[in-house]
Amino acid sequence: MSDFWERKSPMQKTKFILGICLLVLIVVFAIANWVTIPFSLIFITINIPLTVLILGAMLFGYLVASFTEGSYKRKRDKENGM
Repeated sequence: MSDFWERKSPMQKTKFILGICLLVLIVVFAIANWVTIPFSLIFITINIPLTVLILGAMLFGYLVASFTEGSYKRKRDKENGM
């Protein structure tokens, strides 16, 4: 393990430590919000852990943003004649 650590640059060490801290925060967040709540869709209601609901909403938002950004870039490139 020390050989692994010694080969890293100071920036890589900083990123590694910050990544571990972020991972710990995500785990604490998940544990703190692991209560089951009713989630109502149009015709049904399901019980789902709050953490899963929040992460699902984040993933859905990321996907929507990715698709709209891609279509915006294609439209802009088409207008610029690329």
